[in-house]
Amino acid sequence: MINFIRSFRKKYQPSPNPEVLLTALDFKGAGRRNECFLNAFVAVNRFDEVEKYVLGYVYFKSDVESSPQEHAWVKVGDCYHDPTIQPESQSRRFRYSPVFELSNEEVKQIIYSQHTQEEQELIKKGEFPFEPPTIREVVEHNKALQRTSR
Repeated sequence: MINFIRSFRKKYQPSPNPEVLLTALDFKGAGRRNECFLNAFVAVNRFDEVEKYVLGYVYFKSDVESSPQEHAWVKVGDCYHDPTIQPESQSRRFRYSPVFELSNEEVKQIIYSQHTQEEQELIKKGEFPFEPPTIREVVEHNKALQRTSR
């Protein structure tokens, strides 16, 4: 079962993205705006240095109030990196709050659990469209695992 991060209320800013990660994501067609789940999935799936696919919320500090939005980013060692929103352009307007950190294998397990065996084989070949998991899907996956383990 995937562990819930108990300290998810703690907010932080990610580290600047390493140039090698940005170049590789651009080469793979990732790193696009409004594609945070795909960008983070590509990073954790394609690069050994990227250890975790992180799901949580990004808070945009506006003049009115802070508004959370579900978001995905990655973890490399002790540092967090956002391949979608570049930290150097954030001007301290964004804060991140993780809820789940998943390994590449955990992400794949969730994706495959949502598809038939034939679709799974096509996904492995890159021939079938799928969406990387969101917080809701991780919660549902955990609940399904709990039901089957009883």
